[in-house]
Amino acid sequence: MKKFVVFCLSAAMLCIAACAAPAPAVPAPAAAPESVASAEAAAPESEAPAEAAAPEVVPETAAAVDENMILVRVNTDGLGEIAISETGDTPVFEEQFPVSSSFTHVEKGTVIALSARQQDDSRFVKWTRNGEYYSDEADITATIDEEVEFIAVFGMSSGFDGPAVSDAADAKTMADVLALPSYAYSTMDKYFVYTFELKGTMYRAIAEIPDGFADQIFALDFSDPQYDEKHNALVAPLPISRLDCLTDMIPPQEELDALAGKTFGDLLDDGWSYGWYYNLEDKVVGMNSGLFSYSVGFDGTIEAGTEVDDETLRPLIVTSVTYDTLGNITADLEEE
Repeated sequence: MKKFVVFCLSAAMLCIAACAAPAPAVPAPAAAPESVASAEAAAPESEAPAEAAAPEVVPETAAAVDENMILVRVNTDGLGEIAISETGDTPVFEEQFPVSSSFTHVEKGTVIALSARQQDDSRFVKWTRNGEYYSDEADITATIDEEVEFIAVFGMSSGFDGPAVSDAADAKTMADVLALPSYAYSTMDKYFVYTFELKGTMYRAIAEIPDGFADQIFALDFSDPQYDEKHNALVAPLPISRLDCLTDMIPPQEELDALAGKTFGDLLDDGWSYGWYYNLEDKVVGMNSGLFSYSVGFDGTIEAGTEVDDETLRPLIVTSVTYDTLGNITADLEEE
């Protein structure tokens, strides 16, 4: 049996059961006592009834401004925080209550400024705009001309303080990439594997390890404050024997679209596995296949409170499949 350790940080891989409990009933207000007369009854008969209030008129200029306002959402993926400036000035971070999710409305054509800040054990990776790579700079500006979502993506930090390559093709040893933010890394019996992102592209660096190397890694005490330093001292000198471009290995959307109409049973029989998260309201289940994880939409019913497992999923019909994030980064190496 192979043994290996995997450290990973995945986006939105939390178990979500989106079935909110119904709001408690609000009791109706008690009827007024009969001894209290209404204002209409109390008025003298000779007094003319009050005129109804004229409906509020919304100025045309206000309506025009509303139509011109655009929703901007700003979120995080990973361990970090964000700041936003609607005027384009340098954003100011909230120190007492760090912000990881925010939204605002701005007029079309507004230039906003965004900043991302990593936490101690994370590294800033990139900004995305509506799901597409936007920048690997933590401080950015953007012109808003449509409804948009920006996401600040953060990866793990290996704790390595050395320099990193600016071009993945120049990486020769693990020391060249350990300073780059990682989504996951793993020590196997035969390999050390490190994933990283550079200029919007994901890579996987693989190093063959000598006999006894894995035992040295497994013998380290993870609670030791110097764990990262000791781990990196062992890993950094390893020559990179193979560098894979993971971005190029993600299946094209057309291939994923062809899975619509199949059952989850078909996917499971083809080697897919349940990814341990689901959203009943949006009818989405996380599924893993090979190196990657996917969000899979379904048609069918999962009753609230039902344990979600392979048997629960089998009869459901697949309606959509989209790439989500990295999954098992050693999936294709475990049989070697």
